[in-house]
Amino acid sequence: MKLKVAEAIHDDINKGIVRIDSGIIAKLGAKEGDIVMIKGKKATVATLFGGYLGDEGMDLIRMDGITRRNAETGISETVSVKKADPKEAKIIIISPAREDIHVSIPQNLLKQGLLGKAVVKGDIITLTGTETTSKIPFFEDIFPMLDGKLGFGDIKFIVENTTPYGIVKATNNTQIALKEGKKRKNKTLPLKYSKSKKTLTIRRKILAKAIGVKPKDIEKVILK
Repeated sequence: MKLKVAEAIHDDINKGIVRIDSGIIAKLGAKEGDIVMIKGKKATVATLFGGYLGDEGMDLIRMDGITRRNAETGISETVSVKKADPKEAKIIIISPAREDIHVSIPQNLLKQGLLGKAVVKGDIITLTGTETTSKIPFFEDIFPMLDGKLGFGDIKFIVENTTPYGIVKATNNTQIALKEGKKRKNKTLPLKYSKSKKTLTIRRKILAKAIGVKPKDIEKVILK
């Protein structure tokens, strides 16, 4: 089905979702929460949510800038949309989208950040999975601001590869692999984030409580 691209509202940004009116959802044979494939010059995927009353009958699909980038499309352009059948991801490999950003994050935090999100290789994503953002404001509670400007949920990652290949969805059984950036001399930090040669250390007690370990065991969790 062909739909016209419109901008997402602010609350939907970085969540990996699109909004389509209920009549079109029915024609797609889909329901809210399903995964749809969106194809502009390139194909990507997103979680489907219902549209707004003012959009009814206008054949619109509302998506944020990341989703438009992944589909290689723009505002007012036309994309093809169809229901997708994602496989459960066994492994998702990601890396920071910017070369000047390096992070080291425990596996369970990565998993919470991607839980419920569907991806394909080459997608740009953020660690704000559709399930965690609607239930637990997890990352922004622990990492509200980095470098005074950038929130952790604003850091963008590239999906380098997935197992199996194709459209996959992150579940509790998925292993998330974060490709290493440049090696750090100091390997005792609980979480490392560098931007313009600055390093931010998150307090041990906050991070330890979040991941369910004792403060003294944080390095073992991160560096294992």
